[in-house]
Amino acid sequence: MDESPVEQAKKYVEKRKGWRPERRTVEYLVGLLVILLAATILVPRLLPGKILNDQALIGRDRGISVLNVTNATSKKLIPAPGKGEGYSAWGMSPGREEVVAVWYHEAGGKVDKVSVRSMSGFSGRTQAEWVLNVKGEDPKPSQVGFLPTHNVIWVLASGKISLVDIKSAVIFDLPLEATDESGKKETPAAISYASFSPDDLNLAYMQGDNLEVITGFSKEPGKGTLRRRLVLQPGTTKDVSGQVVAGSVGSFTWLDDLTLMVIVDKQLEPEGAPATSVYMLKFGNDDSPAVELKVPAPGAGRFTGISSVPLGKGFALLRSSANEQVIDRYDVSGKLVKSVKLGPGVWRSPLCWSFP
Repeated sequence: MDESPVEQAKKYVEKRKGWRPERRTVEYLVGLLVILLAATILVPRLLPGKILNDQALIGRDRGISVLNVTNATSKKLIPAPGKGEGYSAWGMSPGREEVVAVWYHEAGGKVDKVSVRSMSGFSGRTQAEWVLNVKGEDPKPSQVGFLPTHNVIWVLASGKISLVDIKSAVIFDLPLEATDESGKKETPAAISYASFSPDDLNLAYMQGDNLEVITGFSKEPGKGTLRRRLVLQPGTTKDVSGQVVAGSVGSFTWLDDLTLMVIVDKQLEPEGAPATSVYMLKFGNDDSPAVELKVPAPGAGRFTGISSVPLGKGFALLRSSANEQVIDRYDVSGKLVKSVKLGPGVWRSPLCWSFP
């Protein structure tokens, strides 16, 4: 008669009562445990999975690279796309583990496909993609980034800012109807450049020749009582020394919610050579910020990109000339800290060293 399962189990237990692991088995298990502990410590350091604080995101030729701003070494994060394709803008997440880039395709001299791609900050692998509607005279987005405290990506294209909800994949225009100093409500007609402050979501943007700021966004994107004000009008606005700020506003970035760094372009007479200077706009309790020249025009080349430095330690400029391209790092006071000459290739803005 066959033994019952219970009796078989009893015999198995009795047979194994005297079992002890061999010495070699113990050594193997101990060695495996040591390897696992070492991996727990070393792997995050060797493979951090994000862009480090001494690294910046920047375009190089037709691809996107991670640049060590200390020694100018770099690695290709996102390779150049195929024929007829390109990347028009890129940015990084607040935690530096995610990169967002705008991909486009051209056919017959016209852009017919555009998408926003979320990529790993370590490998460059595409993790998610959202297709944008191709519309307007210039459908190729010029800027892209993350809103600071939300799972939301913002995109500037055809003069308007659109939002991409990462979780729901819903894409919608950001409502920007705001009240100005006179009480008039108006929506910006054509935004050419924009930047959100890191915490309060203050929006600085270029409309025509003027630099304006919208405040009052609530913690939920697209809601809140918005207030709009003109903060810099080249040819009219005076800096703290009484000099009129001449030229046109280029790119700009927030250092914090009250400090905006702005590149101003102008032509030098009589040669007509391009020149760039950097002004700080410091906001206080009143409507008009204090405007101060922080970096005069360089002796050679011009500033073509600007970024804040991690941990609030100042700002950095991409300086380009016929012979070289350089990253100049400044502290908050405008003092030059270090200049790093970049290697061969064409380095392209935006320069993204810190969020935003």
